Parts: sequence; C-alpha cells; structure tokens
Amino acid sequence: MRKIDWQSLECLHGPAGNVPDLLEECAHEDPLHAFGAIADLGDLLRPSRARILSAAPAALPFLVDLAENGPHARERVVRLIRQIAERGHPTPEWTGALDAARPGLLALLTDPDPLVRRQAGRLLSCLDHPEALTALREGWDTEQDLRVRCDLVRSLGGADPAFDLTALLTHDDPQLCLAAAHALPATAALPDATALANAVASPDSAVWVDSAWLEDPRHDDALTELVITTGDLLAEDPAALTGYVTLVARNGIAPRRAAVLGSALRLLCTWRDVDLVPLLGTLLHDPHPAVRYRAAAVLACLGPAARPHADRLAALLQDRSEQPGESTTHTAGDMALWALAAQGDPRCVPALVALLESDRVPFDLNTHRPTNPTPVTACGPWLHEPTAEEVLTPLRAHAAALVPPIAARLARPDQHRLLVAALCRVLAAWGPLSGEAKSALEPLTGHRYYGRYATAALKSIDGYTEADVPALAGEARRSGVTIGVLGALGAAAAEAEDTLRRLATPDETAWRRVEASYALWRVTGETTTAVPLLLEAAAPLATGDYTRPRGAALHHLAEIGVRTEEVLATARAVATTRRRVANVGDRERIAEDEALRASAAQLLG
Repeated sequence: MRKIDWQSLECLHGPAGNVPDLLEECAHEDPLHAFGAIADLGDLLRPSRARILSAAPAALPFLVDLAENGPHARERVVRLIRQIAERGHPTPEWTGALDAARPGLLALLTDPDPLVRRQAGRLLSCLDHPEALTALREGWDTEQDLRVRCDLVRSLGGADPAFDLTALLTHDDPQLCLAAAHALPATAALPDATALANAVASPDSAVWVDSAWLEDPRHDDALTELVITTGDLLAEDPAALTGYVTLVARNGIAPRRAAVLGSALRLLCTWRDVDLVPLLGTLLHDPHPAVRYRAAAVLACLGPAARPHADRLAALLQDRSEQPGESTTHTAGDMALWALAAQGDPRCVPALVALLESDRVPFDLNTHRPTNPTPVTACGPWLHEPTAEEVLTPLRAHAAALVPPIAARLARPDQHRLLVAALCRVLAAWGPLSGEAKSALEPLTGHRYYGRYATAALKSIDGYTEADVPALAGEARRSGVTIGVLGALGAAAAEAEDTLRRLATPDETAWRRVEASYALWRVTGETTTAVPLLLEAAAPLATGDYTRPRGAALHHLAEIGVRTEEVLATARAVATTRRRVANVGDRERIAEDEALRASAAQLLG
C-alpha cells in the first residue's frame, strides 16, 4: 500500500495522501476508532458529482481486504465499495480494479456475517456482470436467513429481469411479498395496499432493520424509511394510499403509527380530494407521545381544515412530551400551538405570549424561502419550526395582545439577531397596530444587521407618505418588500412609475417582474403593461408548473379582475385538478394551494 504514490491521486478534498493512513486505521482494534476511520474514508472516496475519483480504484483492493478480514464493521466497508460503484460513472481504472477484485466481492455473499451478506447482495446487483448475477441466484437458492432473503429479493429484482417477482407477491411470508413489491419496476401494476399495510404494521417487519436497501439519512431509522417508501409505491393512487395510511395508523405498533404520518403528509400535500382529518383527530389521543406530536404537526399544515379538532389541540397545549428536532427539542404542545395558530384560534394567543416571554427561541430563524419547487421532506414538519412570520403575521387580529410581549422580547439584551429581525418584520407587517412597540424599536435602528428592519417597522407604524416615494424608489430594485410598499401607496407613488416600469420587464427576475407589474397597476390603474406580464408568469400553472412568482401572478390577476379566455383557462386548470398545484415546503404547501384555488375560483366566479 505504501508503494503507491497516493499524493498524485485525487480524493474529494485534493491529493489522497492521507488515504493509506485511514485504510490502516480502519483495521484498528478500537471499534469506535475504526468506525470513524471508515466514515472519514468514505467522505474522501465517494464519487464527486458522479465522477469516480482516481484514489478509489487504487484503494479498492485494500477495501476488499478489509471487507473480508477487517476486525470491525465490515458491512460498512462493503457499503462504501457499493456506494462508489452505484454513484459513479465507471472509468477504465475503476472497471479494471473491479475485475481484479471480483472474486473477493463474490465471496462476500457467503460471508458468515448476515450484515455483510446483505450489503454484498446490493453491491453485486449494481455490478452488471454475469458472474455477479449467477452469485445472486445461487444466494437466493441457498440463503436461509429471512433478513438476507428480503434484501436478495430487492437485489435480484433490479438486476435479473428473469427473476419472478410476481410469484413472490403471493408468497406465504408477508415480508418477502413486501420485498417483491419494492423490487417491481415502476411500470408494474400497483401492489395490494392492504397487504402492504399489514406487512409494514406487523412486528415481523423488524427483519428490515439494517437492510442494505434502507439507508436514507433523512429518515429516523430503517423502519421509518420502510413505512414511508412503501407508501410511496402507492403515490399515484390516492385511494390506495389513504387505505394504507389508515390501516398502518390503526393497526401498527407505535413507531409504525408515528412513521406513517410521513406518508399521510405526502398524501395531503399531493392530492386535494383526501380527507384524513378524522383519522388525525383520533391520533391526537394516541398513548404514544410521538404519534400525538406528529398528528398535531400534520394538522398544523392543514390550517383551517383542522378546526374540528381545535378543542383537542387546545388541550394538548400542556403536553410537554419532547421530541428531537432539527435544531432544538420540540413538544407536542408546540405542534398543537402551531396548529391552533394556523387556524387563527384565539386560544393560541396566551400560549404564544408565554412563549415570547420565556427564554426559548421557538421559531425557525432561517429566512431563506426558495422560489423554486421543493419536495415534501422525507420526515415531515416535525423536524423544524415554523418561522416567526409564518406563525405571527396572520394573527394581526390579536396584535393588541401580542405586540407587548414582542416589544419586551426585543428590549432584552443578547437576543439572536435573526430573531430580532424576524420580529421586526412581523411588527412591520402589522403597521399601525404595532404602535406600542415603538420604544423598543427605536434603539435598534442603528444596528448593522437588524437596524434596517427596525427602521422599516417604525416607518410602517407611522405610515408611508408621498414624501417617502423617492427613497423607496431608490431601494425598489433591492427589495421586493419596498416594491410592495410603493404599490400600497397607490396613486401617491406616481413619482415611482418609471422605476416600476423598468422593473416590470422580461430582463428582471421573475419575482421582481411580477411584483413590479402588480405595483404598477396599483399605482396607475393601467393594465396594458401589468396584465400581459402577469399572464405570462401565471400560464405555466395550467400544467402544474409552480413557482412562487407564478402563484403570486395568479393572485394578482384575481385582484385585478382580468377575465380573458387565457386567464380563465389557467384558472380552470388550477381549480379542477386533483393534484395540488403549489409546490413549496411541506408546511406551506397546502395553505398556498388553497389560496391558489381561491384565486382561481374568484376569477371563474
């Protein structure tokens, strides 16, 4: 190993000079030391943007030796080899190294350790070689361990077109049926939802722990991934997926009941004509804290649709059972609070006041909200908090109760700058209703980060006038909020008309163009410029192609009241599709889709 010129080879972070040291440390007698070395080695050798790095072929013989003879975590070494093979486009060097290593790789399928055999099966399935396929078939004929057999079904299903998956769908063992369902090609008929639910809900599904096919780091564990990915098999049939979710939620053991709420969220975020509210209400009474917690989190995404369970959510405000989140620990009471706030239920106000008066930072401080579509996360909204704006801004009807604790929080020393900025933005959105916070905002205006937000809040409280238009016009290109302020001034912002026309052109970003077009209409009352740009922006919604600017364009067209045939065609498509059109983060998706439907209905009405 030391005879190789590693320094001339490439790993992820540059020259591969430390690869031989890590290879030696992978054989360390201390298990934790060896685990760490394997993880570090993986970080260096895994493909970069599907490109196999030159250090990987050189390291392969030593990795195979570790997989066969290493003292610890040999299955992790096999997984690393497989990840390189799966994720990278083969190079001549990698192909040659695989050819030389193939006998050792094939032998791993008969290793005494079932964890190694599970990983070896998936590794051989991606090698695309006749000898690997023969070894997989022989493994299927001789393997006795059900855990390994389940993985072999998935490995053979993807590698061997002749492997009879259809016959396995009616096998006596539900877990082998489940494995066959996962191995079916995407074009195959959907498997039976009841059979899938029964297999997943069964305690016997524990055979999937440590599966080589369940390794998505976004999931809590392999069985959570199993529950959600099994639901994904039914994603195109909302009735079947509804049945699957319902059966697992009612019959599964507690961890499966909690996990299937991830599938419930995906279902609700994809299809409009699905009603899981009664089921979610039942789960609010579940004895398992994680189930109550996640049921409340999904109801928070449903907003006003969750009102039938408002009383139970109010009772859950005192539920202090904790669950780990992305950046902090949450409670079931937190999720119930977000759900009540999303409904505008006044019972959320005392709890929000108490939260603001405490030392906790209960909100997501990330201010970035992508304008492009984002997938529903694997794990749902229970891993992250809503932003302060998401929770507080819609509660302007309760500003009288909420402004004093917000002002007191702003007056405290050493508050996180992102929290201060967010609370300032909430106060700005409430305008004159935030008047009681002026004394807390004034000392903040000189701060280099959140001073501009405090200044904007103060100005919003006092109200913008025609005298502010020149300064606002100068800031318009840098701030969508400023464009909105100009639009809200209406005819008083006539001096900014030229600025808005320059921003309402195809050369500008989609968001700036849409907001400037809308503001131009509000200022001038003229539709000649605004409507064509808004219509062009909104048109892709007819085929479900959503971005935030496109959604905003449809809302603006509804307010303007444009009813050309082209606008009505887009509105009809948005109003009648079964699929949700909005495609933003999981917490916002349903609310935005309902808003799109309302705008479409307004246009069609």
